[in-house]
Amino acid sequence: MVFTFGQAVAGEGNSQLMRQLELGDSQKIVTYGTSLTANSAWPAGLQATLHERFHHQAKIVNSAGGGKDSRWGVANLSSRVLKEKPDAVFIEFAINDALAGSKLSLKESAANLGQMIRLIRERRPQCEVIVMVMNPPTGEALEKRPNIRRYEEIYREVAKKESCRLIDFAPEWQRIITREPKRWRRYAPDGLHPTPQACDEVILPSLLKKLGIAHESPSSHKVS
Repeated sequence: MVFTFGQAVAGEGNSQLMRQLELGDSQKIVTYGTSLTANSAWPAGLQATLHERFHHQAKIVNSAGGGKDSRWGVANLSSRVLKEKPDAVFIEFAINDALAGSKLSLKESAANLGQMIRLIRERRPQCEVIVMVMNPPTGEALEKRPNIRRYEEIYREVAKKESCRLIDFAPEWQRIITREPKRWRRYAPDGLHPTPQACDEVILPSLLKKLGIAHESPSSHKVS
């Protein structure tokens, strides 16, 4: 994958993280969430891309936990996020907050996300908090999360209320699921966890664009 660095992408605007890196400041980034972060290739891909552009200025610590929800996120925020003294934090827990078996209400999901954002800002006032909405599930993974869209919307609402940058992958993933089902099955064979190829071809380009880095999509992106 080839990335082009420089001016912000039109309509997106540089994130605080990108502005600080462009100024030459070192930045510690913590990624915090579920298996969609803990066991995914995108944090390492982001690290590699930032290293290519900014050398040793950016360091990513992946503090996510497979199978975890926002209750765990609140309980472990100090030991897994705040102790790292981050300059930027990416948060996503909606996919597991939506698990029917978790019995975690929409109200509690919103409260937990809001609490994490406020605690980070209290301890690290200059830290940029970035809320993420990941890919929708399908098949059995969706059956376990029948109200996933409502939980995704809660994350969008809290991000807006707390004036956080939102990186919302769901619309693009939903387009692939609806229009290119074969591609989706190749990207997420279990209906939930994107493969390294999916991270390289879908997640990382979208993430970089929304942070303010232009990119060129690989030709393999068009394979059906």
